[in-house]
Formats: sequence, C-alpha cells, structure tokens
Amino acid sequence: MRRRRPHQPRPHQPIASFTPLTPELPATSPRRHTLAAVLLFAMTVLAALAGTGHGPPVWTAGVAAWGAGALLWPQLARAQKRQALLLAGAGLVAFGVALARGGRPSLMGLLTQNTALLGMLAAVSFLRLLRTPEAGSDGLPRGRGALWRTLGAVHVLGAVINLSAVFIMADRIGPDGKPRREQAAALVRAFLAAALWSPFFAATAVALTYAPGASPLGLAASGMALAVVLLTLAGRDIERASGNGAADFVGYPMHAAALKVPAVLAALVAAGHWLVPDWAALAVISLASLAVVGVTVLAQRGPRDGGHALFCHVRDRLPGMSGELVLFLSAAVFASGLRAVIDSGGLWLPFSGFGA
Repeated sequence: MRRRRPHQPRPHQPIASFTPLTPELPATSPRRHTLAAVLLFAMTVLAALAGTGHGPPVWTAGVAAWGAGALLWPQLARAQKRQALLLAGAGLVAFGVALARGGRPSLMGLLTQNTALLGMLAAVSFLRLLRTPEAGSDGLPRGRGALWRTLGAVHVLGAVINLSAVFIMADRIGPDGKPRREQAAALVRAFLAAALWSPFFAATAVALTYAPGASPLGLAASGMALAVVLLTLAGRDIERASGNGAADFVGYPMHAAALKVPAVLAALVAAGHWLVPDWAALAVISLASLAVVGVTVLAQRGPRDGGHALFCHVRDRLPGMSGELVLFLSAAVFASGLRAVIDSGGLWLPFSGFGA
C-alpha cells in the first residue's frame, strides 16, 4: 500500500473582492508585446493628430493598429478570434461580391474605418492613472443622503476614470472590501448611466463616429438629462428595496477635491470643441485626456515616478486592449466590404435618409 503524504496546509491567500480590471490573457512573447505597445502608442498619437487636420494622414494610424493587432492575435481568447474571423470573413465575401459585379472597391477603409475610435479608446485608458483623492479617516456616511451622494460620486468620477471608480469606491465602502447588494447596485447603475453622455466612454465615441453631424455638446446635453432620470429611478428603487428608505445605507465620503480633474477635462473638451470646431470630436477628447493625465501624473508623482508610471501604462496596459482592437479592426473589414457592395449597386435599401 502506498503511504499517504501528510496534509500540507495551504498558505493563506487573500480573497479578492473583484476580478482584475484587465483579465489575464494567454502569454505573448515579450518582444511581440513590447512592439505591439509601441505601435498602439503610435496609433494613439497619430490618430489624434490626424483628427486635427494638421497631422499625418489617418491611414498611418491604421497601419500601426493593424500591426499591433497582428502581434497581439495569439493572446486573444478563442471566442474573440471566432468573432473577429466571422466579421472579417463576411467583409471579404462582400468585397468578392462587389468585384464580381464589376465594382472597384477601395481598400483604404481598412486603414481608416474605426481608427479614430481606437485612438480615442487608447487615449482615455490613460485616465486610469489618475489618483482619486483619499476619502480621509472620517467614518463612512450613512442614510438616505449617503445613498444619493454615492450615486452622484460614482457617476461623475466614473464618467472620467471609467470602471476604476467603481472598484475604488466598492473597496472603500464595502465590509472587508466586499460591497453589499444595495451598495453594488448603486455603484454599477450610476456608473452605467454615465455612458449616456461622457465623452470618455466608448459608447459616446461610437455615436460621434457613426451619427452624421453628431455634436459632443449636444450629445452630452441630452444624455445628461436622461442620466438624471436613470439616477433618480435607481436611487428610488434602492430606497424601496431596503424597506426603511435606505436609512442604513453606507456610502462613499465624497469631497470637492475629487471633482477637480473631471471638471478640468470637461472644460477642455468643451473649449476645444468651441475654439477649434474643425478638429474631430474624438481628436479633442484624445488630446485632452493625454494632456491632463500627463500633467497631473507628473505633478503628483514627480518627473521620475510619473514618467515611469506613464511608461508602464504604455508597456503593460495598452496591449491589454487587444480584444477591442481586433474587434474594431475586423468590424472595419466588414463595414468596408458592405460599403463596396452598396456602391456596386448590389443592395436595395428601403430608405434614402436617416431621421428620428
């Protein structure tokens, strides 16, 4: 008989209350990873400059994006690869149909479609480097007022630093870093409502890219009004579900200092759209994000530590957007192929314009 090995107690492992912001991906060789990071940063800068009308042509950013996508392809999950191949394959079939009909499809859309959007997504990812001011050592606020202040805090901060705000606040207000059900509901609902108006969300970038004549200020004005309605409904729902009007709700201690950076960013985007209307909206958002993050990080952490933080973000975090990168590149193939079919007279459309 085999002798059983004595039981070895496992070392204590801290229990994570949330999954990481960047999911663990299949390994990529360090050289490919570094080169992809350089190409993604180049794509970000080139796309932003191209949007001003005074920089290089946008296809240069597209070349960098496709190069990074090819390098990061091995680290994609299987489902992401299938989705990308399906979109790109449909686009290639559409190109074939257009050629069979005698059309002369342009391939430039492969390098220009969605490039500005990808550059904006990469630029706003730097907002994760912004530090949220410490809430202090005071006790956490409780009650109905704490609920509404928390809804407002995560909505405003989440509109700028995105999902990071949810994790920061959840770790602060939840017992042992694990928020209770009503706390999680308040954080997630208020954060998602910011997608209706925040220029730093991908949803807004898509709307500005594909809606003819879309204005960042007009979109923000209408989106904010709807966001207020959603926040009101979310807060009242949590109050009713608590049974006591949220009297025991533990919220986040919001301070005015936390609103400085969001206010500066919003002012820069609005001023840029007003002063240089010829610049593309996504270019204004990208340049404002990069400028504010660069100045703030260097001022808060000093030239050495701040520069290292920016370098580490480019090296480690930008390649983490490989899923979004390949998805939008494959969507560019699909859209370009569909446009080629339409231009060749291969589709009948039951409408000639778009309206409300």
